[in-house]
Amino acid sequence: EMDADFSHDPNDLPRLYAACSDGGYDVAVGSRYSTGVNVVNWPM
Repeated sequence: EMDADFSHDPNDLPRLYAACSDGGYDVAVGSRYSTGVNVVNWPM
């Protein structure tokens, strides 16, 4: 989900779109946690 508080960078949209259109995929998923995360008191 992308909302209006800019917690997600709108500049990532072209890259996500390209993954679908150029790669022949139906869905592209981005996550700020894809490289791992270490957040205290927030189970992942």
